[in-house]
Amino acid sequence: MLRYFHGFQFRNVYNQLFEDLDVHKAVQSGIVKPGQYLILQFDFSRVARPQKIGESTKSLHREINLGLWEFRHTYGEHLGEFFESATSGFLDQESTNNLTHLIKAVDFVLQDIHDKGQNGHPLWDVRGIFLLADEYDSYANEYMDPHDLKPWTYSELFRVLKAFWSNVKAAKSLYGIQKVYITGVTPVLLC
Repeated sequence: MLRYFHGFQFRNVYNQLFEDLDVHKAVQSGIVKPGQYLILQFDFSRVARPQKIGESTKSLHREINLGLWEFRHTYGEHLGEFFESATSGFLDQESTNNLTHLIKAVDFVLQDIHDKGQNGHPLWDVRGIFLLADEYDSYANEYMDPHDLKPWTYSELFRVLKAFWSNVKAAKSLYGIQKVYITGVTPVLLC
């Protein structure tokens, strides 16, 4: 629901999805405005969980790159040639670096639209990126042992995950990641 409400690409279907809901009252009164974000979505439940923890790292990189590729595919036409060029080759590189490149490219393009005063541009009122991460810890819980965290904390999988979230945290710029919504399960939070 967050994706459809906040996603720029769903502006044209807002009425058929939300006009009969209570949130529409908040939209009408100006409390909230729909369609103001570019949605960057990851589904970490798709990360493979082989028995050996090291074999899962490649799947995590693949899932991150898939989310970035889907974002690029969805918004590339609107963000233009610079964005397309800056984000080409995602599947061939380390995923956490790709995340940084994507965020910087979006920030650059949106700043450029505002710097040039292009208030007729479709992205003029886009506020930045809204990151949605579903089941961010589902595969991690497969490998964590609350009595011995060393295998988890010394794993490559842990380092990739930590780098991913560090990049998300560092991506707060004028038009970078503005909102984050994550779902997960409790065990990882207890450690």
